[in-house]
Amino acid sequence: MEVNYRATNTANTTRKKFVPFILILAIALLTFSISFWYFYPSMQTATLNTDQWTIIYKGTLYPGQTAMADNSLYVSISFIQSQLDPEIYWDEEEQTAVITTKDKRISLKTDQLTAYINQNPVNIAAPVMIIEEVPFLPIDLLTQIYSIDYNITDSYKRVVIHNRAEPIATGTVLMDKSFLRSQPAYRSPRLANLSKDQQVVILKEKIGYYLVRTEEGLIGYINKNEVEFTGIKPAENVPEPNYWWRPMGQKINLTWEYVNKQTANPANIGPLPGVNVVSPTWFHLKDEEGNLENNADLRYVNWAHENDMQVWALITNRFDRDLTHAVLSSTETRFRVINQLLVFAELYNLNGINIDFENMHLKDRDYLTQFVRELTPLAHEQGLSISIDVTIRSNSENWSMIYDRKALGQIVDYMAVMTYDEHWAASPKAGSVASLPWVERGLVGILEEVPREKVLLGLPLYTRVWEEASQPDGTVKVSSKALSMQAAEALINENNAVIIYDDQAQQDYSQWTKGGSTFKIWLENDESIGRRVTLARKYNLGGVASWRRGFEKPSIWNVIETELYRK
Repeated sequence: MEVNYRATNTANTTRKKFVPFILILAIALLTFSISFWYFYPSMQTATLNTDQWTIIYKGTLYPGQTAMADNSLYVSISFIQSQLDPEIYWDEEEQTAVITTKDKRISLKTDQLTAYINQNPVNIAAPVMIIEEVPFLPIDLLTQIYSIDYNITDSYKRVVIHNRAEPIATGTVLMDKSFLRSQPAYRSPRLANLSKDQQVVILKEKIGYYLVRTEEGLIGYINKNEVEFTGIKPAENVPEPNYWWRPMGQKINLTWEYVNKQTANPANIGPLPGVNVVSPTWFHLKDEEGNLENNADLRYVNWAHENDMQVWALITNRFDRDLTHAVLSSTETRFRVINQLLVFAELYNLNGINIDFENMHLKDRDYLTQFVRELTPLAHEQGLSISIDVTIRSNSENWSMIYDRKALGQIVDYMAVMTYDEHWAASPKAGSVASLPWVERGLVGILEEVPREKVLLGLPLYTRVWEEASQPDGTVKVSSKALSMQAAEALINENNAVIIYDDQAQQDYSQWTKGGSTFKIWLENDESIGRRVTLARKYNLGGVASWRRGFEKPSIWNVIETELYRK
């Protein structure tokens, strides 16, 4: 029994020594296998999709966004919108594409070989095409509008588009048997074999690899050690188009001239010291076909020019929501309005157009922006300034949210902010037309979206007298009436009322009782207007715009001019 025990013990000891050896060997073999798998390059070849044409732009593939038709290459409008020009406009109903730049408006209709550039017909080699209900534009036309060029590789159905305003980094493959891979790793599938001295475009670097593009339009990764960086082809100097942005060399001091049917006789208008722009309310949308009502008067223009004032004629939408929608939602109708404005501007020797569209449907917000976008390059070509009137930001869908202030601020030359009617004519509560703190808050909101040099601060030259009348049921009926500055002062004197200073509104205030009613006025005068103009100077705005001439005291013009340029 003792001998057998020893034999068994020896066998157990041998077995215990052998097991770790086997375990170590297994781990070593596994490690080698993993290392071999990881470090040995993959022999797998990736399958390329050559069934459809694919755009390559800035190192990214865009399949299905280009097509060949009638031996011409086309690019989808959706690609143009997402990568080249977010402002290109497609009118589905009228099958019309509209491209606007700082100095051009280009319109193209489906299946027509004529484009219109700033109203001038131009023959084009290929029309707009609809392919599977998607609009496509000919790329040869796009190269004339945008700073791009392109090349085609038939073997892989690739279209390489390059922005000429961007530099190109180039490289040369150093050895044969270099591989273009789908990912920056040895184990990723091969896309193609690259040969020595082959030229590539280097797009970016990632984990020891270059992402490159070959001349055949393939994009993939190659080991950095297998490519020599050969330099950078500089960007082309793509000149900015000439466009109208010529401030008058001074702050804008605009006043609106209200015209009902007939313009005021200039002989009855007194001196307007400091005013350098007048904006008469001459043009109005007339019908859904886009015809305009015209109340322009050449005598007024001649008078203004003789007194060194520019004339920026105003166009309104009559504050009619449905009329505005009918006009702005149609590309042809928008253009009819634009053409009339340009003709009137030439006929009456105008210097600019002021757009005053208010009380619109919220759904027409983008149509308004498109209208201004289409008008502006044509107006600039004719030497006209374009300005638009907007309210301050609020939650009102029809009066405030209709303005894409940021987009409009990029298009127009000036934006007049109507910083008044804090308490409007039918307000259920009496209050200032525009208390100073309210004005400043609204202005600051505008400046978050619009360049300050384009902003004109609105100045109210009127006030309201409020009547709070007690009713038999104990309620109070509030009503108001707009007054000129002189009429307001006369009414206060007539009722022997006392004028006090309202610290909250930061303007003079007066009230009195008569016939069971309480009357209240927050006055506009030299002091209140001076404080408003000080805001324009504080924020270094482009100037001011006052509504309206005829409501002011003569001294107001001197106050505006003095405060606008005070050091």
